[in-house]
Amino acid sequence: MSSFINKFSKNLTRPLFAVMFMALLAGCASVDSDPGSRTLGSVIDDQSIEATVAANIRKVDPALQGANVVVTSYNGTVLLSGQAPNEDLRAQAAHAAASVKNVKRVYNELAVGPNAELAVRSSDTLLTAKVKSRLLAAKGIKDSRVKVVTENGSVFLMGLVTQAEGDIAGKITQETSGVQRVVRIFEYVD
Repeated sequence: MSSFINKFSKNLTRPLFAVMFMALLAGCASVDSDPGSRTLGSVIDDQSIEATVAANIRKVDPALQGANVVVTSYNGTVLLSGQAPNEDLRAQAAHAAASVKNVKRVYNELAVGPNAELAVRSSDTLLTAKVKSRLLAAKGIKDSRVKVVTENGSVFLMGLVTQAEGDIAGKITQETSGVQRVVRIFEYVD
């Protein structure tokens, strides 16, 4: 029975790698035709950056292990949002993020203070959903290019966009009920 399983898994592995390779090539091809799209490799890099930065921040100081630090990466640009216990730990978190491989730039939007209440976090989640749905319905912008992160009523917009798309996304976000502040962290492709 084990020889059957070994033979079956070897036969399954080759097609799986072929499909992954083709997807990677397709992602690379789309970059030429659309400068605002990301390859599968850059998406995976961002996921790796987020995990590594979060782990490194937790290692900085025991006080940061329980802090509400949210790490978001888009095309190597890192946004730190949430709360840090004090200004020194806020700065140390940014330094830990900047030292991670493939990080191009760090935006440290950590507030100094206690972790946000559950009600605030829930409100932020709802606000993110409202902004995303409005971007999805908008003309003149590909919503898939814009990542939306909300923290305490402040909405951070990240992505690879044209100047016109960035302006549209910013305007739509600003006009969304409940948004207190809009911060554009775009990488412009035009």
